[in-house]
Amino acid sequence: MPVLSIQLKEIVANKKSDAGGNVEINNKVGESDVKERNMPNLGQKGLAIEFRYLTEYKKEEEIVAEIKMTGEVLYIGEDCKLILDTWKKDGVLPEDQHVQIVNTIFRRCAIKALVLAEDLQLPPPIGLPFAKKNE
Repeated sequence: MPVLSIQLKEIVANKKSDAGGNVEINNKVGESDVKERNMPNLGQKGLAIEFRYLTEYKKEEEIVAEIKMTGEVLYIGEDCKLILDTWKKDGVLPEDQHVQIVNTIFRRCAIKALVLAEDLQLPPPIGLPFAKKNE
């Protein structure tokens, strides 16, 4: 996998009002910049892909809580030039790389958001497995 690591730079979590009852939860990830990065420990260049992660809790169209994270993904691979050129030209990542990078960000940030949601007494932002009684 070309993703070396994810470095979180900022984490903000807040609850404005009660998030009980019928709450809509939305998770979003977006890339905000892509830069070439020299990686001297590896003896090659790679990419630093900056991202934003957001979990919103909405109740009747009002945002009652949010969990926000920003950071960067460190990425190496033979496709770095393609990614950088596509970003500079279109402001997006090529689809194959986008899917891989976003899924990696979701995995890392969703786990952190799950803990923060519990600390703020919010519903879990991702589905959790539950045991059921045999009938």
